[in-house]
Amino acid sequence: MHFKLRQKINGAIIVTFVFIAILFSAIQNVFQHHQLQLFIQTSEKLLQTLVERDAEQLANEIFDNRIKAIALRLKEMRNVDGIISISVFSKEGILLTTTGESGDLYSITPQEIEEIHNQPQFRKKYWEGYGSLQYFKEIRFLGQNLGFIRVHYSLRSIEKHLENSNLILSGLLITTFAVMIIFLNLILSKTILRPIVYLKDETEVMVRGNYENRIAHQQSDEIGDLAKSFETMRVAIKEKIFDLQNIKESLRQREGHLRLITDNMVDIISQTDPEVNFLFISPSIERSFGHHVHDLLNTPVVDLVHPDDAEY
Repeated sequence: MHFKLRQKINGAIIVTFVFIAILFSAIQNVFQHHQLQLFIQTSEKLLQTLVERDAEQLANEIFDNRIKAIALRLKEMRNVDGIISISVFSKEGILLTTTGESGDLYSITPQEIEEIHNQPQFRKKYWEGYGSLQYFKEIRFLGQNLGFIRVHYSLRSIEKHLENSNLILSGLLITTFAVMIIFLNLILSKTILRPIVYLKDETEVMVRGNYENRIAHQQSDEIGDLAKSFETMRVAIKEKIFDLQNIKESLRQREGHLRLITDNMVDIISQTDPEVNFLFISPSIERSFGHHVHDLLNTPVVDLVHPDDAEY
């Protein structure tokens, strides 16, 4: 399969752009992953601070079994942006109250209680197609476990921001690629393709035998140097053709003079090949022997020798 120069250059541009896009995307992914980790760390500190702030009041309300007071406090805590739900459990893991979009309707298992005991837990979840964090912590007072709290926090804002950044980046890359293709093709057509097509057309004119058209070379680059070389070649060929025409005319005149001499001389002049066949013989052979010149060409000389004169 043969590709034109424009196709080859566009192919090289596409390959280069794809490589740059892949490299840039890899760097962007690393950067965005770092951003996400920083946001998660900040969110974890936010949840820890939020729970620590109300831990003592929650402990008192759980100890006194004031469920409505707990519900009001959870509602107030949920005013923090990003919180999906907050649930409070008894020390046995039984759900006391919950608030929010994904309010938990199940109790904590003994295994979860064991994991949370004296060690707050962060778990990553998915909520409505986006990531989220669940923060589990014991509620203690004077060293005694009174219950547990679970805060469900959405990572949608940062992930949405990263998605938008990717969309903007993709749009910028596609726009840059389109502009680059159009701009480079315009430059390519003006500075390379048109001059090359012009030189090809002028070469075809010379092939048809016309060496009069002067080849222009306005560019001061490699294409211009190539056009100068073509012009130098055209002039040289034209001069050679003129010289050959002069030589041909001179040879034609000399041939005419020689033919005039051989046509009118009495002596017979001939030329033979290595096998002694006639290549040329003067017309005087007709006057001397009555043979026609055309009948003798490419025939052996021995055919003109009389049998009685032949040597055996």
